[in-house]
Amino acid sequence: MIAPDLRGHGRGIRSWRPFRLAACADDVAALLDHLDIDRAIAVGYSMGGPVAQLLWRRHPERVSGLVLAATAGSFIPGLQQRLVFVGMMAAAAGGTRTGQWVTRLPAGRASASPSAEIAPPR
Repeated sequence: MIAPDLRGHGRGIRSWRPFRLAACADDVAALLDHLDIDRAIAVGYSMGGPVAQLLWRRHPERVSGLVLAATAGSFIPGLQQRLVFVGMMAAAAGGTRTGQWVTRLPAGRASASPSAEIAPPR
């Protein structure tokens, strides 16, 4: 069993530069390469669920199965939800007013994030 510490999560790589969950999936594929593992069963819990699904979507030859728990097919799918989440995390981390500001955005602007949506490979 291998439990990678994903970017921006746990004790993983810290950076102020933005990244996508797809980059985390590519990191896992690179880790499999480094460890000389051809195929693996990807297990995703919480944020790891979309990462496991993206690993399967982007590198289907590397994934022999998926196990998903306490997760979803997308992580914070709508624009407003993402802004609220980011604002709340910023407010919790830095005591800023960002969280108050983003909660006042109109709900009609929410849309699905193409980078976070999961669809079967073609």
